[in-house]
Amino acid sequence: MAPSIANVLTTRDARLPAVPGKVHAVIGMRRAGKTTFLRQLLDERRAVLPPERAPYLSFDDDRLAGTEGDQLGFLLEEYYRRYPLLRGREMVQWLLDGIQLVPGWERFVRRALDSERIAIVVSGSSARMLSREVHTSATRSRQSS
Repeated sequence: MAPSIANVLTTRDARLPAVPGKVHAVIGMRRAGKTTFLRQLLDERRAVLPPERAPYLSFDDDRLAGTEGDQLGFLLEEYYRRYPLLRGREMVQWLLDGIQLVPGWERFVRRALDSERIAIVVSGSSARMLSREVHTSATRSRQSS
């Protein structure tokens, strides 16, 4: 059976540099291909990592509608409750799509980067995602040693 047009993704010719301790932000206009790019990253990561080490969350999903920044910590704790052997031992790579829909997401990302072995890629299309605020509020607060 041929894949439906909805399941065919156009490969994005872009790469994220390896920058430990920093969040990667994929930003752009609506319908520019940010979600497609994140799904491409997800496929690449899951080709070399077990699926539990590369979780993907889309905040466009109706089940996550209304999520607030302070609730993201509960998602992280539930993740580590389910995979306790990963906490502090294995690098986990989270992809958070449509993060601009979650008020206060920047504080969660900063705390997660400071306290966990985690790499985070966020995507969003709002003007707030395009501001310098993302750079200053979501980067790692302490120096890498």
